[in-house]
Amino acid sequence: MAKAQQDKLPKKRGRPCLEKLYARYEIQITSWDFSWSFYLSGPTDRWQGRSHFKEMTTLTLMGRVIEPEGFKYPEALLRLVADPWLDSLVEQPAAIGSIHINDKQFTGYVPIPSNQMPMLVSSANRLLFVELNGTPLRYRKALINELHLNTAPD
Repeated sequence: MAKAQQDKLPKKRGRPCLEKLYARYEIQITSWDFSWSFYLSGPTDRWQGRSHFKEMTTLTLMGRVIEPEGFKYPEALLRLVADPWLDSLVEQPAAIGSIHINDKQFTGYVPIPSNQMPMLVSSANRLLFVELNGTPLRYRKALINELHLNTAPD
């Protein structure tokens, strides 16, 4: 007696497609800090052949996460670092910055074009909100795809 064959659906092969998930983080700025460093490059830093000198400019924004509401890590720190070679990237980057959680603090790092730093520093005391759009936190890390700095609430 032959077994009745059941209709089987064809199996999908390969890795399943992950849908793109997006998250929005809004930070209310409470204070800011600016630092500038100028120094000689070490021999290991000259592999790019750019200069014997290095300059590091950082605008640090501190605040609290107001969106999503009830966020587990309410304290926030965002570092905007001037990168003079940002425009010379050859490959398409995966994101403009990153987020990670350290000691229950939401910490973001975003390199920005160095020619924009003077404008940001001059308006830093008027900045009220930062909006970050990117991927949701996974294992306390995420990527930033968009950055918006606002002097007024949206």
